[in-house]
Amino acid sequence: MNLVQDIEIQIYPVDLGDKFRLVVASTLYEDGTLDDGEYNPTDDRPSSSAYVSYDGLLMRLQGDANNLHDFEVDSRVYLLMKKLAF
Repeated sequence: MNLVQDIEIQIYPVDLGDKFRLVVASTLYEDGTLDDGEYNPTDDRPSSSAYVSYDGLLMRLQGDANNLHDFEVDSRVYLLMKKLAF
């Protein structure tokens, strides 16, 4: 897979050579339940990360079609990214 991603470095500083873990997910819930797209601060279900908005940033994910078959037009896609400390 080949990924090209805009990153707002003023909000999430990333330097050349930084290592990070990246996941593309269709939900933020560990049990796989789809959300309704609305933030609910009283929702106490386990979540795998915080809510993320692309807010105009672009992503291109390119690769074998067998790895992309779960993506659908106009579906929610979350990009979860965490810097690694080594």
